[in-house]
Amino acid sequence: MFLRFIKTLVRQNRAIEDAKVQLFSHKTFSLEDSFRLFDINQNGKLSEAELNQVFGEHNILLSDVQRLIEIVDTDQDGTIELDEWVAALKPRRPCRGADPASPYLSIEQKKLFQRAWLEQLAALFGLIIQADVEVNEKRNQLQLDGERLFNDMDRHCMGYISINAFANWVCDNCGFHLCDEDLPGLETSLDG
Repeated sequence: MFLRFIKTLVRQNRAIEDAKVQLFSHKTFSLEDSFRLFDINQNGKLSEAELNQVFGEHNILLSDVQRLIEIVDTDQDGTIELDEWVAALKPRRPCRGADPASPYLSIEQKKLFQRAWLEQLAALFGLIIQADVEVNEKRNQLQLDGERLFNDMDRHCMGYISINAFANWVCDNCGFHLCDEDLPGLETSLDG
């Protein structure tokens, strides 16, 4: 069961990372430009109402915006700041074509591309919300003895576990090798 949980995390993180790469390689907006698009009142913070308004203006349905904000909002102030926006959308691996938005696009081209970009963004947000739901369901199903697992993994009694120690424990105890490229996403998912 624990191994299924880890595989679910890896699968979800890969899907989210692939969606981030697709979004980031879209040349319509930089991350800063996209943040400004949603920051309607220009206070440097994105609220649930602002996200709903921009998606609504383009007839794009995004379910559970409140939960999305809870996931992305690392300082837990109920809004998304630029640094949280960048952390949520920027892919971990470098990608081709991720040049800044072309200054030579006409207004019509930008509007056309904006809709496509917003649809990709909504799909990415949908994946993030879906992953959160699925991971929380698996956690609740497992009802693992976290303290026992932690103590088993913390062989040197240091009070923390590095992601590499975690990966080694999974390999030794479950027979499953975690790829190096999956470790940063897994660390983010597990670090709470």
